[in-house]
Amino acid sequence: MERTDIPTVRDSSASPSSLNIHPTISQATHEITDRIITLSDGRQIGFCEYGDPDGYPLFMFHGVPGSRYQRPSEGVTRSRGIRLFVLERPGFGLSGRKKERTLLSWADDVSAFADCLKIERFGVLGLSAGGPYALSCAFSLPERVSSVFVISGLGQMDIAGATRQMPFHEKWLFELGKRSAKITMRILIEILRGLTAILLHNPQRYLPVLARFFPEGERPFFKKAEDSRMFLKDIGANHQSGGAGIVDDLIILSKPWGFDPECISRTVHFWHGDLDLIAPLFLIENLEKEIPSSEIRLIRGEGHLLIFRYWAEILDEFNRSRTEQG
Repeated sequence: MERTDIPTVRDSSASPSSLNIHPTISQATHEITDRIITLSDGRQIGFCEYGDPDGYPLFMFHGVPGSRYQRPSEGVTRSRGIRLFVLERPGFGLSGRKKERTLLSWADDVSAFADCLKIERFGVLGLSAGGPYALSCAFSLPERVSSVFVISGLGQMDIAGATRQMPFHEKWLFELGKRSAKITMRILIEILRGLTAILLHNPQRYLPVLARFFPEGERPFFKKAEDSRMFLKDIGANHQSGGAGIVDDLIILSKPWGFDPECISRTVHFWHGDLDLIAPLFLIENLEKEIPSSEIRLIRGEGHLLIFRYWAEILDEFNRSRTEQG
């Protein structure tokens, strides 16, 4: 795979011409925790950094919808010695849209991102729709990826019956994605953005309503102050950036991935809840059979939000696995 050459890290005050030659890293002006890297093609990648600044680097890829704010407990991240980067894919948040992007082109962006920060080896973790993107990095960057985790991840959506267990709205979106029905999808996304605006306007009233769509054991998530603040900030970032990234992701994820999971050489650790309807378990079981070295940690009674309840255990396993794999 061709890798972008990134020799320097520069401040955002660099001239426009230099931004086309070397990627840059900068602080976004509206919030100090927001960061931006500008790649050699001029596109920006938005991200936030959490945890231990001297810890082991772990790149986390958000779900759909999702943003740089989608992350579990920072205190746990710091206590486990993890330097967590949450990267926004093209079209999400601060990241510029990329025409005709693919799962494999994301691996190129991740490689460029790591080069810019002078990080040679790192772990990857894909949450929900971010799962296939983590697997693309495992496939394309085996010499750089030390450990691979997929939490509540999506499997291959192009196989027959992939959406049969999904909620109606999600099933509809993926069926539209298979047909590349961008106009219809944008209309539906705008409807969802309208509902998001209502939620953001009065979260105390509508968060309990949203919680009813999740298994009973996961509903307390929406009552915890730290988790609910993170959730509202995350969907707020999605609301502001529009629906282009979501549409692109749904089309990409609805079609063949462009690589064979059987060719992934790194060990893949799947964590999944048996009550997850958003990302059906049988799709991950199919992947587990295809990937030569992989395992599923099945959590009974959990749905799609298990990462927030099991973050400490996930990071403990991550630290063990990266040490074992070298």
